[in-house]
Amino acid sequence: MKTFIVLQNVMTFRVNWANLYDPEAHRLVLIARRDVLAALAAGQERYFDQVFALDDFSLETVLAKVLALIAANDGSEVRLITNDEYALGLAATLRERLGLAGDTVERIRPFIDKVAMKAKLSQGTLRLPKYVAFDPRLYRDDPDYERRIAAHLGFPIFAKPVNLSGSQATGKLENMQGLASWCAENRDRPDLELDEFVTGTLYHCDSLLRNGEVLSTLVSRCVYPCFDFLAGKSTGSMVLPKDHPDHARLAAFTREALTQLAPLPNCVAHLEVFGNRTGELVFLEVAARSPGGMVPQTYEKYTGVNIEENHFRLQMSLTPKAMVKAGPYAAWLWYPNSEGVVTEFRRPDIRSACEWKWNVKVGDRLAQPASLRDYAAQVLLWNDDYQELERDFASLSEARPYFTAPLAEV
Repeated sequence: MKTFIVLQNVMTFRVNWANLYDPEAHRLVLIARRDVLAALAAGQERYFDQVFALDDFSLETVLAKVLALIAANDGSEVRLITNDEYALGLAATLRERLGLAGDTVERIRPFIDKVAMKAKLSQGTLRLPKYVAFDPRLYRDDPDYERRIAAHLGFPIFAKPVNLSGSQATGKLENMQGLASWCAENRDRPDLELDEFVTGTLYHCDSLLRNGEVLSTLVSRCVYPCFDFLAGKSTGSMVLPKDHPDHARLAAFTREALTQLAPLPNCVAHLEVFGNRTGELVFLEVAARSPGGMVPQTYEKYTGVNIEENHFRLQMSLTPKAMVKAGPYAAWLWYPNSEGVVTEFRRPDIRSACEWKWNVKVGDRLAQPASLRDYAAQVLLWNDDYQELERDFASLSEARPYFTAPLAEV
């Protein structure tokens, strides 16, 4: 009987573990950071044979816990699995150190290091943003370093970490003064990159990968690029039907990108791509995990299958469930925190069926969002009529479901 040890460091689950629970076939053990464990849906703990909460999720701490579990095991095969972008590298490192089956560091690196990712893809024909891996040594030693970056990328420049998600620690640099300030502020950080700023329509393409093969791909159109969320715009996406004119070329683009990144891990791959103003597709990034936000709920409305469950099934060498249209068209939106004191809620009227949730209450004091996790309201919507859903999605993307008053007036 196999033992699957699930590592979860930062991200919360969007999967019903009852669907993966099979005590006659395997054991499930969860090692999670304590605050993440607190967010586990009520009753889900019963589907794990053991649950461990850690305050420290460092390599050595998790290694010690995994070694103890292996020592107490009955000799059956042990595997490490995760859907947490912040635990993918850790899991791969532990597999190599302990000689466990599963994806290696080399296989997973292009999916967690954006510079390694682009370096591998640059050998092909796909359009990539121009980029520079920030080099603290060159910044200190080369007086022309900033000028050469500006000449290569042009302004504006998009600055971001090579290994984070959710638009954390990102920034738009408009001119030489902004670039100089950014370089000075980050002079000792080797984990950053600077990219050509690409605009257009953002899409995400989510594929099932097994034994080096792309089994299927779902495509969604985003309402705005993720970075715009930090400036107060909503974030969210809407599933594109397979017969939509954009679906085939986006799925083909995704397949080509993944082929260039081979050998592929066994997982769901979440790829983001821009369609620019000329219609050209521009690669943004890809991760070896199920999509976040409310994408799993949206896909589940559309296909009847939870894509995060499929991610774990692929890591567990179980057959993934087919993800084809079985329900209504679906979409989702998150609304960012708006600085001030929450004064009222106002649910917009739409024709599509929907589920709303407010994550704040009247009287709460909010700050501007620092990442995609800082959202005040959310909505899942669905409709059998695609055009009607599309109209409601566009309407809700500009709506204000809650209001705030300036802090100075309270």
